Amino acid sequence: MNLHFDTAYVAKCYINEADSTAVRKIVKQASGLYASPRGIAEMRCVFQRQVREFKMPGSEASQARISAGDAIHLTSAPSARFDEIWSNDRRIFEAAPAFGLKGKTV
Repeated sequence: MNLHFDTAYVAKCYINEADSTAVRKIVKQASGLYASPRGIAEMRCVFQRQVREFKMPGSEASQARISAGDAIHLTSAPSARFDEIWSNDRRIFEAAPAFGLKGKTV
């Protein structure tokens, strides 16, 4: 079962909200998870709001954040049927496997 999540459902995978447990349960059964590149940028806003409202420590949010620019690179590579992404950016390398990519550098 492949699932396509909007930002609200992606957030439930990281943040304890109403229905988070139910969403995480269906994630465990999924064979593939997808979200739009816009959703990744929106998640950054969700994390910032969580910190601003004192619902999440800034250190925890910074571990989960990925820049919108990085998100576009990471989502466009598999869309173009690439399985590698070339960079020297540590955050790209850390996130690459979640997008089905192998990070490569010179």
